[in-house]
Amino acid sequence: MLQGGFDFFTTELATSLKSGKMIDSCVQGESLLRDNSFVSEINSRGQIVARKTTYGDLVDVYRNTNKTDCFSCRQVKGLNKSKVTGYGNVIVVENPVIKISQALQQRAVREHVKNVHCVIRATFIDAYKGKFVPTDEHQGISYNPFYKSTFYDLKTGVTIEQCNLKRFAIFYGSNVYLVDDI
Repeated sequence: MLQGGFDFFTTELATSLKSGKMIDSCVQGESLLRDNSFVSEINSRGQIVARKTTYGDLVDVYRNTNKTDCFSCRQVKGLNKSKVTGYGNVIVVENPVIKISQALQQRAVREHVKNVHCVIRATFIDAYKGKFVPTDEHQGISYNPFYKSTFYDLKTGVTIEQCNLKRFAIFYGSNVYLVDDI
């Protein structure tokens, strides 16, 4: 069982996800996981360091402000707490929770600059190098502090409340796709 209140993670789900059978139909590309983790080269204070993101880690995922074609995974606990440990252009997580810093959000809007003030905290499942093709089952949501102060549904524009999040979130492009089963 994972720590931090993420109680829905089961051995059956873990086996299905690791085998890739459940999400192969939506992702065109290969998983970055090798032996349940993937390593990314991170620029840390002018030096390149290798950091690992492991299946089941509690991470904050957000759109990278410098590399706009990918998302960053930042560790919530452990040795690399508060540090970026991975990049991927398709990231899959379980039990998403929206976290928005109101102060940093107001600063971004006031100064009209990008900063990391909105993340989705969740259990890391997988990262891919490839393309994600959503189906009708995927609810597309997005976030733009200059449009709305929280996530909104791509089709309707309706604000997404925390209680309306689904079990899984898939990050791709500039959006997040929610689905109950993958």
